[in-house]
Amino acid sequence: MIKPVAAGIALGASIVGAGALALYFLLKDQETRHPIEYIQRSTGLRSKNTVTSDVFIPEEKVAVFIGRAGSNIKEIETRTNTKITHKTESKDGRFVIYSVQGSAENVQEAETVISEFLATQPDLKNIEINVPKMALGRIYGREKANLLKMQQISGAKISIYSEHESKGEEVRVSFHGTPRQIALAKSLVEEKVEEDRELREGILQRVRSPRSPARQFCITNSPYKEASAPGSKRLVEKLNATMQNGFLEVYVSAMKNPSRFWIQKVGPTSVELDKLVDKMTEFYSQEENLEVCKPREAMEVGSMAAAQFSVDGKWYRAHVKDVVVDDYDPLMSKVEVFFVDYGDEEVKSQSEVYNLNSQFLRLRHQAIECSLAGVNPVGGEWSEDASDLFAELTYASRWKVMMAKMQGFKENPIDRASSPIPQVDLVDTSRPEDIVVADELVKHNFATRPSPKKTAPVMIPAGEEDIAEDGFFE
Repeated sequence: MIKPVAAGIALGASIVGAGALALYFLLKDQETRHPIEYIQRSTGLRSKNTVTSDVFIPEEKVAVFIGRAGSNIKEIETRTNTKITHKTESKDGRFVIYSVQGSAENVQEAETVISEFLATQPDLKNIEINVPKMALGRIYGREKANLLKMQQISGAKISIYSEHESKGEEVRVSFHGTPRQIALAKSLVEEKVEEDRELREGILQRVRSPRSPARQFCITNSPYKEASAPGSKRLVEKLNATMQNGFLEVYVSAMKNPSRFWIQKVGPTSVELDKLVDKMTEFYSQEENLEVCKPREAMEVGSMAAAQFSVDGKWYRAHVKDVVVDDYDPLMSKVEVFFVDYGDEEVKSQSEVYNLNSQFLRLRHQAIECSLAGVNPVGGEWSEDASDLFAELTYASRWKVMMAKMQGFKENPIDRASSPIPQVDLVDTSRPEDIVVADELVKHNFATRPSPKKTAPVMIPAGEEDIAEDGFFE
C-alpha cells in the first residue's frame, strides 16, 4: 500500500532542447549512501489545464510499482487525480516509461508519491550459482515440495535453468529477492546439495559384492509367472524420475536379455536395502532365529521367504516361485526363489529356505523389471552375444550407475494379468562421451529400430499408486 509522502524532495533542473524541462529526483539509499536516480520527467503536450509527463521507472522496480492487478498505480491515480499509463521502454532497457497526465500540480504530486514509494522498497537483486545436476532430485523433492518450501521459508524466488541450457555436470540456479532473502535461500539450496553429496558418499562406501549375471534356469518346463498369494499384490518400488530431464540413476541388478532385466533406483532406498541385507544376514546367522523361522511344512508358492544367495553367502528377501515336493524327504524338496530386491533366481532345497521375519517386510521390493525401449531383436529373439553385450554395456550386477529414462509401458508377454513392464532408455554417462545402450546394440547388428506406428497406451492398473513415495509401506 502507498503511504502518505513527506515534502522536501530535492529537484535539479536542466535545459534539454528547445523549451524542454528535465527534472531528476535524487534519493539517498539508506544502506549505500549513494544517490539513486529513480524518476526522470520531461514535459510533453500541454493544454490549458493538463500536463503530460514521462516517468522513468527502473526495470527492477516495475513489478512493485504496478502492484497486484495494478493496485498501486490505481491508488496513486486516485490520490493525485491523475492518469498513469504504460508508454514504452528506454533505449538502454534500464527503465520502463509511464505517462502521467493531469494538472501540473497533480502531476508533480504523483511524481513525489512515486519517488517516495520506490525509495521505501527493498533493493531486489539477482544472483546465480551452479549446482551438480545429480543434486536436482533432492533440491526439487517430490512434486517440487522441497523447492516450494525453500521459497516459502526464504521469501526469495528460486529458478532452476533447464539442463540443456547448462553445460557439463552442473546446472544454474538463480535467486531473486533482497540480499537477506537470497542469502537464506542460497544456504537452503546448498544444504540440499550437501545432503545429496553425503548420500552418494554413503552409497559408495557401502561396497556391494558382484552378483553373477549368469543365465538363470527354472525347475519346471512351465513358462515363467510371478505367482502371488490370493488377494495379494506385488509391492514393488516405483520408477519415478528424479531429474528435471526425466532421467534417474539406477543399477542394473540382474538380466536375462535386453527385453527382460531388473533395475534398482540409486538413492535413499538403495542405502536402506544395504542396511536391510546386513540386518537379515546377522539375524539369520543365529541358530535360535533359524529355529524360529524354520518352515514346519512345505513352502507355498507365492509366499515370501529368506534365503542365502550362493555367490556371496548373504541373506536376502525371496519370493517362492515354484516348489517340487520330495515325498520321500520333504526337506529335500526343491524350491525356486526369486530375489525380489535384485531380480535373480536360484533353486534351493527346502532346508535352505526360511520364513521371512515380519521386521524385514517394510521396505518395498527394490527390483523393477524393465525392457529396453526403442529396439527389437534381430531375428525375433535375443542372441546370447546380444545379451552378453547388454550385460557389458550396463555393468549388470556390478553396481555401476547408469542413467535411465522411462519411455512408456508394454504388456507383460508372459503374464498379461500382471502389471505392465516399464520400457526405458539406458545411458552410460561415466565416459567422455555418453553411451546409449540401444544405439550400441543396433550398431553391432543385434537389434533394429521398430517402424513408427500408433499404439494404444498401456494403462497402469488401479492401486499401484497406493504406496508411500519414500519406499516404505505405511
